[in-house]
Amino acid sequence: MNLWAESDNKELASAPVGQTAKPGTARRSPTEQALLPALRAWLLAEYVAPYCRSLAATRIFRRCFWIDAVGGTRKAAQKDRAEILPPALQAVATLAGDLARESRPITLQGIALDNGKHVGTRFIASVASSPDAFVLPKESSVINAGWREAAPSLLPAIEQAAAIFLLNLCAVAKLSSSQGNEIPFLTGDDFAPLFQRSAPTELCLLLMHRQVETILLPALRTTAGAAAFTALLRSDRWKALLALESEDTPAMARVDRAIDLLQAALQPHFLFVQRIAFPMVIGPATVEDAPCALLFATRRQDSLVYMNDAVCGYRRRSEEESRRGLLNETWFVAQQAARDTQALQQLRADTLREGRARAPRRWPDLRQQLLVERFGQWMLRDYDDVICHLLQAGEVRCEWRQPGGGATSDSQRVPGNEDILLWQDKKRRY
Repeated sequence: MNLWAESDNKELASAPVGQTAKPGTARRSPTEQALLPALRAWLLAEYVAPYCRSLAATRIFRRCFWIDAVGGTRKAAQKDRAEILPPALQAVATLAGDLARESRPITLQGIALDNGKHVGTRFIASVASSPDAFVLPKESSVINAGWREAAPSLLPAIEQAAAIFLLNLCAVAKLSSSQGNEIPFLTGDDFAPLFQRSAPTELCLLLMHRQVETILLPALRTTAGAAAFTALLRSDRWKALLALESEDTPAMARVDRAIDLLQAALQPHFLFVQRIAFPMVIGPATVEDAPCALLFATRRQDSLVYMNDAVCGYRRRSEEESRRGLLNETWFVAQQAARDTQALQQLRADTLREGRARAPRRWPDLRQQLLVERFGQWMLRDYDDVICHLLQAGEVRCEWRQPGGGATSDSQRVPGNEDILLWQDKKRRY
């Protein structure tokens, strides 16, 4: 019943006893082969699509780039002299066509970076030979270089267009020592161009648990790796990880701590940084988080909301899928409905308590705070249903900017930025 057991055993069997995998190894495990397509498909359908529509609605941004550098991108094939997009970009092209045909169109273009062996070396050589050698493709395509090699040319080429970056911290091609790129993870210098962008910049940083354990943590024992990680974190707090190792702390605890440090390192550069677990169905009525984490960073509130809804919706559907077709499906559904009812009652109580304590005048401000504190647990519409329930119960009143058609219609309306909330002091039980 463990989706990851087979791949874990294969990885252990391929290495000598007592020896961990070499940092920077390009060999891909069945775990990643199953995970990456599902992760890409989910992000494109449930986050990228609504986010691009939000950009289009502003009529300021006419183009958005999807930069995929997590690895595992096969080169485009040739058929009858026509280039066929690799699987990693086919879904992007389909979504781009849909967005282009909408009433408020936006151009979505995908760029997949190939982290294969030696491709970065050839890319650097070609660009170095001529400063103007790099030309941004007009359509979705593959660039034969990893993030470290392509970013200095790619980022100026996309200029001030909105962009979503899907990066893998440890998907870095290890070049020769003469080129000075011996650090097997993305460094502060690799992230700096993203931190400095003024255009809408969404970062999805993939952290495979096994890569953190076998690539990142061992690299911290090297002089170059230690210096690079200290520069990225702007502190040496990571040294506690080595102490945990000497204390025989479980590997997953060290991985979690390393991910927490990376999340803290991103926070000064973005308005919101959230850690996301990716659920996958592994058996009947069984959903487990994949052995990875996704650090999502954004400076836009609408982007945060769309990712929150994407995370919450995907987990709910995964749980429903795991129960579908079971002999006792009705029992599972009833149990889940009872848990949902209890959780919703708790959310109402929490919202009322925090509303009375903070006395926020505007619902979007309180809703944003609740969403950040409970990221991925409830969708935006769930929070709006809660405030409507509190309005109907008389726990809070609203001074509407635009009067509605009566008390009944007012109780169904969701307060906006111009509507003023007046919280009641009387306490009630739920």
